[in-house]
Amino acid sequence: APAPVAPPPAASPPARALPPGEVVPISALAPDEGQETERERPGDLAASFVTFARLLQQRPAGPASLDAFLEGGSGQSRGGEQEAGAGEKVVAITSLLYHGRGALDRAAAVRAEIHALLAGDTPWESVRPLVEELLDLVPLAQQQR
Repeated sequence: APAPVAPPPAASPPARALPPGEVVPISALAPDEGQETERERPGDLAASFVTFARLLQQRPAGPASLDAFLEGGSGQSRGGEQEAGAGEKVVAITSLLYHGRGALDRAAAVRAEIHALLAGDTPWESVRPLVEELLDLVPLAQQQR
């Protein structure tokens, strides 16, 4: 006969937020005497779901951010949209690429680097990234902003 399955423990209430600077004694983090922990029941699917539900309740609103941690906020709305901080401007990644004359100047510098490396005894593995960059710069040099 299959072993009886114990009912899953009631989900613990979410931890209360501590005021800044308050320290929790380490003894308060230990499980109560006689209380089973998830590690004591390996392979228990119900315990896995209970743990998952508890962790979902305890998770912060957004992804981890050092700035948000230091400011005490999350840096993201609950819906997951990135919020620009005060004075911050969100820019398109393409605005950070070389274009036109800037790309041409960078291509000339990369070309000089390639010539210097090829004049020496440099292996191809070290030259290849520069050649790829040069090939990427050519179409960018043809574009004007």
